Amino acid sequence: YDVSDDNNQLTGIGFRVHYDSEIFSLSAIENILSDSVIVGGMGPYQDIENFDNDGTTDSYLVFGWASINGDWPNTTLPAKLSDIQFFVNWDNYEAASSTSNINFSVVDNSQGYEANATNYSINVLPATWDFDGDGTADALTDGLMLLRYIFRVPDEDITNDALSANATLSPAQIVEGIKRAISVADIDGNGSTDALTDGLLLLRYLFMLRGDMLINNAVSHDATRTTVEEIEQYIELYMPNELTLPVQSEQNFMVGDWKLASSPEYREYEDGELSDWDVEFDTSIYNDCVADDIYSFGNDGTYSYSWNGTTYVPEDQNPELSWEQDSSCYAPRAPWDDNEIYSYTVDENGGEITLNGFGAFIAISHRANGNDEIDVPAEAPNSITYTYTKITNDEILLELDAYTEYWRFTLERVLGN
Repeated sequence: YDVSDDNNQLTGIGFRVHYDSEIFSLSAIENILSDSVIVGGMGPYQDIENFDNDGTTDSYLVFGWASINGDWPNTTLPAKLSDIQFFVNWDNYEAASSTSNINFSVVDNSQGYEANATNYSINVLPATWDFDGDGTADALTDGLMLLRYIFRVPDEDITNDALSANATLSPAQIVEGIKRAISVADIDGNGSTDALTDGLLLLRYLFMLRGDMLINNAVSHDATRTTVEEIEQYIELYMPNELTLPVQSEQNFMVGDWKLASSPEYREYEDGELSDWDVEFDTSIYNDCVADDIYSFGNDGTYSYSWNGTTYVPEDQNPELSWEQDSSCYAPRAPWDDNEIYSYTVDENGGEITLNGFGAFIAISHRANGNDEIDVPAEAPNSITYTYTKITNDEILLELDAYTEYWRFTLERVLGN
């Protein structure tokens, strides 16, 4: 998103993103600009009214930002509004390659401005020669693995000693990609994929052999592509070229459901020195109150919390408990509000996760940044920032600096989410 006069203090914009659902199906909406977002990629909807005047697109998503204060997007321009990730339905679409349109239609824009959108015609391919996902096609990795597959080497041995050091896919995913690529691996066009013609042609090309050295004795007698130019042009169609590697942002990493792996721990200053780490919940409170609490991070930047009946409520926040009673399991107290729309942002450079919204918290509701203790709702902040460290793809350590205390706890991903 950009404007001609660099004005980043406007009222917002609304638009639709159109696509062909026969080819594409929505996978995820990520990294959405959260400031003043009203409609964060709702849909898909059937384009019955043909808003983009293109009969090849039949579905659309809706995005909209509206700023009450007229200060949108309030960031450096140009600004990325969102990433949209699609699956390609090659199981239902029989073609070696295709082109498909991604179009935009404007719903509304700031007064005094005319909205212009750039539509895209995308070359859609079922596969590239980059089987291991490192961003390049190489002879001794990708080319070798294709030849092994065509020579009918068992699936479990295809990737042995042939993986790039920068491979991003597992052996099973690589084999699946090679199987998908067989639909386009008939390089000489004779109707079959063979090791000593098609496989050899690709291997030679990846070894940078050109001209007659590329095709000598490697083109089938019944081939329909026989010249150097035809063979090179076909191979180049499926080269990864300058394709950008998919980058999983930390925001995307957080998407899903998480739970505590164990009780939060804290340490505090005592007589000017930090104490040892101590646990907040004893075993019974952890098992009975918080072990089944779920912290959910949406791909649209929203945050929600499910306590599954009850959770831990500190005794100072719970008027139902006397000073003599132990804290126990109750519903969360204000200012947490189930009807509130909370959000989160991830600062990858600073290694921080911030929850936005009065009363939002993770694991402990009575501590916040630089806050001695939250005893009553009015003391709760409008946001809390945690520093984070990824332990594994399914574990993350969060830490909180709370005045004279330091807190830490580990979240683990709820598998399947």
